Amino acid sequence: MSLSCFLHFSSPAALGHPFATVYKRLFPIGAAILPCMAMGCAQGVPLWEAPAPVPVVRAAGADPSEVVLSRPVVRTSATESLPAPAPLPGRSLPISLDTVFRLAEEQNVQIALARARVDEASAEKGIAAKGWLPRVDVGTAYYRHEGGIANEDGTLTHSSFGTFFGGVELNGRLDLREAVYQKVNAERLLWQQRGELRRITSETLLDAASTYVDLLAARTGEAIANSMQKDLHDLLVRAQKLAGTEPGAKVEVARIEAQLKGRDQLVLEMHEQAARASVKLAYLLGLDPALPLLAADAELVPLELVDVTPPVADLVARALSTGPGIQEMEGLLALIHDSIERSRGPGRLLPVFEVYMGEGIFAAGPGARSDWDNRWDLGVAARWNLTEHLTRCERERLLRAKTEQAHLAYLDLRSKLTAGVYEAREAILSGRDQIHATQEQITQAKRAHKLSDDRLKNNISGSSPSEVLLSLQALSLAQASYLNVLRAYDKAELRLLLLLGPSSDCPTPVGSEQ
Repeated sequence: MSLSCFLHFSSPAALGHPFATVYKRLFPIGAAILPCMAMGCAQGVPLWEAPAPVPVVRAAGADPSEVVLSRPVVRTSATESLPAPAPLPGRSLPISLDTVFRLAEEQNVQIALARARVDEASAEKGIAAKGWLPRVDVGTAYYRHEGGIANEDGTLTHSSFGTFFGGVELNGRLDLREAVYQKVNAERLLWQQRGELRRITSETLLDAASTYVDLLAARTGEAIANSMQKDLHDLLVRAQKLAGTEPGAKVEVARIEAQLKGRDQLVLEMHEQAARASVKLAYLLGLDPALPLLAADAELVPLELVDVTPPVADLVARALSTGPGIQEMEGLLALIHDSIERSRGPGRLLPVFEVYMGEGIFAAGPGARSDWDNRWDLGVAARWNLTEHLTRCERERLLRAKTEQAHLAYLDLRSKLTAGVYEAREAILSGRDQIHATQEQITQAKRAHKLSDDRLKNNISGSSPSEVLLSLQALSLAQASYLNVLRAYDKAELRLLLLLGPSSDCPTPVGSEQ
């Protein structure tokens, strides 16, 4: 049912056709604004001393959500340096953690896809801003009638005539509430895609950096295993000499040979882990997986990327201000509340305006004969839809549910960021103590190995190759523990860095704002 006010200046012709409304797919959170527009909205919505935090660099004209970390690696020497990993066979590409961050942000396909979606949403917003423009058509039309036609008194007349029209037609339908809906919906989609770009960028950077740490850890572990093999070979030669004079020492030879086989297997396992990490990292960086990646760093060392000395509450506050997705979600919530306020204003009473205007050559006449003249038609209408008020209560309940979902999603995001900061900071602080403990363990294991080796060389009573073998095993376990602790520590540093978001101390270059 509709109530209309209609003015028509001319003869025949219908008023034309309104624009076809194209509805976008709904975002589970942002869709809270959609029902409100149906109810009517007013116009327009429109390891020891931590260095300073790592600066964030954005290219000029780039979206603020596109993060590029500038030289995030600050190296500190470990007390116990590990052997440098052997280079991968064949052609390889040296790569550093700084390069990993840059290539992941610039060449990763998922980030590029998300950036393209932001561009698409921005273009959609521009189109929606021009949704008030009328439709203008230029063309010709011919109409032919044969047969009966009704007169005004109901009598039937056989008629035969044709009409022809050629010129310009203007069809416009201005629904201010629909225009605002399309504009807000396009802005909502833009916020959504910006948030998705920020999320994908953060997750990809963390995944790529963690994979680089895994690659470096595997190569370092392979180097440790190779170094241990040399010590075992030297011990095997001495055990074989001893077995030549003491038949009972043959068991020592068997033990050492078994340990050597285990080391061979460990070297193969570390090499395979490095190869898998190289392939995954190449994919994340948009490189050829067939090209082996070689870590440019000599060994895995503790990374110092974030100052964790401030109270944890300060770190949480920073994450809740600039963390991944926070600003985008806050912008989306502001858009939702603004649209709700406008939907309750006087704009909900505005009618839908329609206009039709056509002018051109017009021909008509009996049979096949036509007389020609110029024709101009104008029609204007204002209509109010009364039927939509029957579903007002249901749409308001739907609006409240969607708004509640948006707020719950925002609270969930804040909770995840808070928990992530607590977890990462605790892992960093605990990791520093574990690094110190494993370094002491390595020192004592090396000392025990040297004492055992000297006892065997000097033929001290009670010494044996098994004693030296046990000391080597203890040293190997200490080095493996140190390596695992370093890997977990570095990953915690990387995670906290990305959770905190861009540093407020780093100025944004001119042109990067949007």
